[in-house]
Amino acid sequence: MKFFSFSSACLIPLLLCSCGESPSSSNAPSLKTGSYPDWSLSEKSDDEKWRKDLSPILHGIVRRQFENLDPFLEKLDERCRSGRALRSVFYDAFENYHFRANDAARYHPEYEKGFLEWAKLKPESPAQTIGLAALYLDRGWMSRGTGWAKDVTKEGMKGFQENLEKSHRLLREAPDFVKMDPHYYKLLISIGIGKGLPLEEVNGYFEAGQKIDPLYLQLYFTVTECLQPYWYGENSTQWHDWLDNALKYEGVGEEDREVIYGSVVRSKIRHDYKDYGSNAFEVMGVDKQRFMRGLSAYVRRYPESSSWPLHYFYHANMAYDVEAMKDAIELSGRLYDPFVWKPASSLWAVFDQVSDKYPEMAEVLGREL
Repeated sequence: MKFFSFSSACLIPLLLCSCGESPSSSNAPSLKTGSYPDWSLSEKSDDEKWRKDLSPILHGIVRRQFENLDPFLEKLDERCRSGRALRSVFYDAFENYHFRANDAARYHPEYEKGFLEWAKLKPESPAQTIGLAALYLDRGWMSRGTGWAKDVTKEGMKGFQENLEKSHRLLREAPDFVKMDPHYYKLLISIGIGKGLPLEEVNGYFEAGQKIDPLYLQLYFTVTECLQPYWYGENSTQWHDWLDNALKYEGVGEEDREVIYGSVVRSKIRHDYKDYGSNAFEVMGVDKQRFMRGLSAYVRRYPESSSWPLHYFYHANMAYDVEAMKDAIELSGRLYDPFVWKPASSLWAVFDQVSDKYPEMAEVLGREL
């Protein structure tokens, strides 16, 4: 086992947040610069929306404004426009807190007190236990820092282990109704990885969570991350073999399998294989046609997303799939997310590359020279 830095931060670009694309390294710069007058900014941004939700969530705990948290608790089973589960937005506010706040060490104790007070007022909710466990996990990684285990200080490793154990103990001792929340198992997976538990035990947590909610993407993201070669994985395709097998679970419908496959594969390309360009598919052992089907199904399932249609287009370009690119453009409504494609010239550069390589796409994209 390789003890690289696996933290919840590794999952920030994976939790269906919209992150800006960049032209594939396999594409040569365009020889011509075009304009695309038919394209417009989307009025709503996937990324901007969920980021705005973080403040009332965090303030609700640290300022003891618990009544402001009720709307989030009522909607944990719902999804953002992008398809991201609101449940993951809520818990991620604490699980990745120190990556967003420079003064996290100062406020961690206040959040801990807030969770304990909230639990007394609303003992029937699982959110207090799981949120506090997420906070302990974040505190552990803040203490440890990033990098290889051999480079972590003794003090940092001590804080890491103590906080992971606090988080683990809190979850182990939780009442049964807390264990009906799929994020409970997502945290157990993360804790198990951090503690170096056997892969069989980590996978057992996944299987338990999958039975609760087979569509909860964070379960799949976390296990496929730990199966990368810098952690538990023995090669660059092991995570893909695991995913293919996990999606055979009878509780996952046929279309759901495609949607999950497309989303998880995209996350691996973005996080671990982005430097491989179009070779990433072969390196990862990915079925390109299935990947395209998955992205298409995802966009159709969440048609209000401002970012996913062009995520689909971008990866269709990587896969040299012209028909999929056309499909993505049709689904986009010729709108682009300003938070993802900032500046807009980064999108025009991709469009120019595609138009140069596939002349028929110049008309589809509405290129004007």
